[in-house]
Amino acid sequence: MLDNNTNTPVNEDPKPEVTPTNTPELTPAPQPQLPAENNPEIIPQEVKPEVIPKNPQPEMPAINTPQQPIPPQYQAPTYHTQSYTPPYGAPQVQAQPYAPPYQAPNTQYAPYGTQQYVGYIPQPVPPQPRKRSAGATVMLVCLWVLLGIFSLATIGSIGYFMGQADRNSKLPPIDNPFIDFFEPTEPDEEETVPEPTEAIDNSNLYGEGEITLNKYPADKNDTAKYNNQTAFEKVSPSAVGIMCYSDKDKDKLAGQGTGIIINTDGYIATNSHVIGDSKTAYIVDVVLSDGNTYEAKVVGFDTRTDLAVIKIDAKNLIPAEFADSDLASIGEDVIAVGNPGGMEFQNTLTRGVISAKDRTLDLSTQVKYIQTDAAINPGNSGGPLCNLYGQVIGINSAKIASEEYEGMGFAIPSRTVKEVVDDLIKQGYVSGRVKIGIMGTAITANEALYNNVPQGILISEVIEGGPCDNGKINAGDIIVALDEHEIKSFNDIFTALTNYSEGDKATLKVYRPDTEKYIEIKITLQADEG
Repeated sequence: MLDNNTNTPVNEDPKPEVTPTNTPELTPAPQPQLPAENNPEIIPQEVKPEVIPKNPQPEMPAINTPQQPIPPQYQAPTYHTQSYTPPYGAPQVQAQPYAPPYQAPNTQYAPYGTQQYVGYIPQPVPPQPRKRSAGATVMLVCLWVLLGIFSLATIGSIGYFMGQADRNSKLPPIDNPFIDFFEPTEPDEEETVPEPTEAIDNSNLYGEGEITLNKYPADKNDTAKYNNQTAFEKVSPSAVGIMCYSDKDKDKLAGQGTGIIINTDGYIATNSHVIGDSKTAYIVDVVLSDGNTYEAKVVGFDTRTDLAVIKIDAKNLIPAEFADSDLASIGEDVIAVGNPGGMEFQNTLTRGVISAKDRTLDLSTQVKYIQTDAAINPGNSGGPLCNLYGQVIGINSAKIASEEYEGMGFAIPSRTVKEVVDDLIKQGYVSGRVKIGIMGTAITANEALYNNVPQGILISEVIEGGPCDNGKINAGDIIVALDEHEIKSFNDIFTALTNYSEGDKATLKVYRPDTEKYIEIKITLQADEG
């Protein structure tokens, strides 16, 4: 249909004209239509006016959506405003409406001790007090120091339980991953060293105190008769405590250990390192299982096997029974008896099994150790390792002391104990040994690298009248070889010397740091009589 005035086409279906109201201008408008008065065919329809609120909200501009209308009034969302029925037994809680986003409090907080980076923070986290910060710093430094100590202890060596020395003198312990049960206390500079303890005259002791190695009992499989308890009851009266004092008044305790009564006349076997690898360094007391205390004298000691014999003036003692260690088998139950931590814990029993036999350690190449997982602690040194029949099959001597290892203790087999102890009782030293006659310190690989010198034995003193006292070897020289045997530690020397007898000739190869030259010197080996 055409408009009479403009001759433009007009829709045949008329649409009502919309009467303007006070609604916001952004209300979407209908499609443009011709006025009704100009088109008689369009019949206007009644339009209901929109109800305007008394306090209309101001118009809000559209944000990035010009085509969408803005509601006449902002209304807070009403999510979760309806109540709900909780599960049976749960408390009835009325949900609360959420606040508009621009009214919601900022509750985002940074973790403790960190600075908060958020937009609007009504109440920022106050800075931490300096005292806490300083304490945390000190703690961190302490942790790093401890970590460094443990790392050095793991990478380096801590030292075996017993020291190694030339038989003619006291040498410093070898660095290795073992820790000594006995750490002697050096006297203060202002103190006077106590008078030496009188050594025993061994001239009239031949044949006394010899150890007998017994077989296992015939009824060894009787589990009702033999167990940990019966073994402890049998051996505990023969286990004694040993206390070493560095002063005459016995006020300063230098170390403690354990010993084993080997005969009724007061002879006691222990570790050499328990008595300080010396006959006269300390005043030695022995505490029996009944509490009686006696002063002891050192009969003899052997640092190469870490064995020693002391004697007390007592009779009718209860000696321990020894068994042949060659009869012991891997997996066999054993107990260790001693005084871990000192006399406060005298006659403590720990149990385990024989983990291995014939172990060779840097501790001593002349001992094939029995390995056990029975707990061995400082103070157990010199104590018995027994089978379930109460027989001593070894003397506890060492353990691996490291955070990376657990349950690795070592005992000197009873066969070795018999050989050495019998000699010590008879003559005060082990027969068949030779010496080179020096005092010194083993140079580690790290020390050699740092000082640009070879590994070996750094001589600190040449013993007067000994094999090296020929004017050709000086303090400060480094022994690197004995004939064809390479020398890097005292164990290397001791092992090499087992191939020689008294009066044999040998060639020492030494490095002289001041000239940076190697020289070879011939010596005549002497008997090592302690």
